[in-house]
Formats: sequence, C-alpha cells, structure tokens
Amino acid sequence: MIRTLFIDWNRTLSFGRFWGPAAERNPVLFQLLEKRLFQDNRPLLEDWMRGRLSYETVCTRMADADLSADTVDQAFREGFDALFIAPAIQTALKTLRRTGLPIWVATNHMDVFGRFIYPRFSHLFDGYLCSADIGFFKEELSVNDRPLFFNSFFKKTGIMPEQTALIDNTSKVTNACARCGMHTYLIESPGDVLRTLTTLHAEETRSTTDGTSRGHG
Repeated sequence: MIRTLFIDWNRTLSFGRFWGPAAERNPVLFQLLEKRLFQDNRPLLEDWMRGRLSYETVCTRMADADLSADTVDQAFREGFDALFIAPAIQTALKTLRRTGLPIWVATNHMDVFGRFIYPRFSHLFDGYLCSADIGFFKEELSVNDRPLFFNSFFKKTGIMPEQTALIDNTSKVTNACARCGMHTYLIESPGDVLRTLTTLHAEETRSTTDGTSRGHG
C-alpha cells in the first residue's frame, strides 16, 4: 500500500510558463528575458536549482543596460502569479487526499518555488520537496541506489521507497526512482495525470474497504 504520493510540478501539475504574461503583453521583453536566462546565463540554472544562488542574485545577473533587475523581478513575479493547476486536477487531488493518502510536490526547482509558488497551492498538498532546498535532483542516486533527493524524507518519516509513488513527466527521473524501489508513473499530458490520480484513488478506496492499514503497506 502506498503511504505517500509524490507528484512533479512543471509540465505535470502546472503547464504554465514563468513569463506567460510577458509573452502575451510584451513579446520583445519576453524574448529578451528568454535570451538572458536560457542563452546568456544558462550556466546559472543548475546552481540556482541546487540552491547555490538566490532569486535576487539571478535577477541581478540577468540585468544589463537594456534590462533592469527590477524589470526582471516584476516579470518573474507576474509569471509566478499566472501559474495554475487545472481545476480538474485540483479536484482529483482533493478527492485522493480524502482517502488519507498524503500528497507531496517533488520538484527540481529554484528557491522561488517555496517562496512564491507553493504557498498559493499549499491547501492541495501535505508538503513539498525542492532541489533548491535539498541540493540534489530527483534523478540522482547514491552508489548503492539510494535516492539522494528523497533520502532525508525517508529517514525522517521511516517510510520506505517501495511505500511511495511518483508521478513525473521525465523518464530519467522515473527510471532512477524505480531503480530505488519507488512506484513510478510516467505521464505526457494532463489527461495522463488525471487517469493516474483516478487509478490511485480506486486502489486506495479498495485498500480501505479491504481494511488494509496504511501504516503496514
């Protein structure tokens, strides 16, 4: 029996973009932001996602004579505010949590996730794990195939990898997590997410009806 469900954020729960509003309102600014982060400063991304750089540092490094740090900050914050989880997925998450199954976000993301994004959606989850806080990515394993990203969670809770499941849209992540014993679901679309949550709900409901204890799953 699954004791904790982990679910990825980007392109799994949320299909929005950082600079979605800028892309619609000011395409020139959008192109400049994309170039500054994903071309001119691409090496910053990994350090930012591993928690080695702060949001403020990245905004400053993206800025130059044509783009102020304040403009970068404003565009980011507008993008964060525009991120969403589809209503059908929100309903499925709430329905599944009512079975008693804890649901955590597990994301390779920057410090902005915990600061600006997760608080808006915290009512849907029991917690989150983020690479910027942990220093490892989900796909990284130790020499004996321990999941470095999830290791502190397993140690703190006493839950075993085989008692958890992960829904993710990246095969290298699901493959690595499966190697360490986690149940994994590779998805490609919001429809896949809904089907997986529905399947898990049916399994949890059946387990509860059969009298299976979550603590001994």
